[in-house]
Amino acid sequence: MEYQYPFYESGVELPEGMSLDDYRHEYYKNNRNTGRVIAYTPEGGTDDTQPTFDGDPLIVGHYVRIGSAVHFNITVDFDNITSFGTGEYYLTLPFPARFEYAFREGQLHDDSAGISYHMTGEVHADSDVLQLFSSDKVASGVQDAEFTSSSPITLTVDDSFHISGTYIAAVGA
Repeated sequence: MEYQYPFYESGVELPEGMSLDDYRHEYYKNNRNTGRVIAYTPEGGTDDTQPTFDGDPLIVGHYVRIGSAVHFNITVDFDNITSFGTGEYYLTLPFPARFEYAFREGQLHDDSAGISYHMTGEVHADSDVLQLFSSDKVASGVQDAEFTSSSPITLTVDDSFHISGTYIAAVGA
């Protein structure tokens, strides 16, 4: 049986044993949030000693998904941190990535000095772990350096950062 997908194109066959009504129900159930801003709580930490907080970490995430394309935005506020931990920081994306990506749409805000630094995130294929980096000027240009509690600045509770980007979700995610 042929049908139109998503009820505009023709010539695509229904999965075996599925009626058009079943297909429509599954399609709308699986895509009811398409294009909507959805809140999620990213996990975060370091690859060494974990930071500690007075209460829940102030990490807020949002994403918009259209098909397999995902746009995310994550903000982290250090107001309630009691220890910054040691090691390179990471966050989690809402879905694993299909390919390896580097996101350059981030900023670290050093509020006490009134300075902002570029933030970068990198995720590997089939992973949702976003490793965080900051830009570091060296004699030959600019390179990414691990984002830690002491690089590019010594973090304080007044500081915050945000990062966003767009990627393709892994198959089945």
